Amino acid sequence: MGTPVFTPSGREAALAKFLVATARGAHMYASILIAEEILDALQRQIMVDATLQPLIRMMSRIHVVEEARHVRFARDELVRQVAASNPLALAHARIIVGRSALAVSNRFTHPAMYAAAGIDPAAGIDPAAGRAAARANPRFRNTMRSAGPRVVAFLGEQGLIAGPAVAMWKRAGLI
Repeated sequence: MGTPVFTPSGREAALAKFLVATARGAHMYASILIAEEILDALQRQIMVDATLQPLIRMMSRIHVVEEARHVRFARDELVRQVAASNPLALAHARIIVGRSALAVSNRFTHPAMYAAAGIDPAAGIDPAAGRAAARANPRFRNTMRSAGPRVVAFLGEQGLIAGPAVAMWKRAGLI
């Protein structure tokens, strides 16, 4: 189709590999929930948007139904994992989960998207400036905040949004 693929940066790819290699317990399920629940919230908006093609709405509806089981399982397992964690493990999980929130948020404004849209570095326009403008845009910020309340509330109830990690959640635009 000619649509470019926007792969993670080297740093994001390294973080993902690290998470896969070390993901155990609470931070594994919490990191999964961040991505799933944000995408679920956006899919729920799409599936009822009458301005979109019926096929797109139906695909979103299927995604919401299919992911509901995964989200329920991950939430239940996360509650068990948090209950079994000691304070040091929870402190570590908070940092990993905060970084995961930031990584998920960053995927919505990949700098290469702006280059693909014609923001040309050769013309002296930095695609990173496009990303910065998008992240500062009130509509983008509202979208992120509207997509995150369920997962933010749940992870907050589990004690996974606290301490130094709060700064990462704020930077991600989710709180």
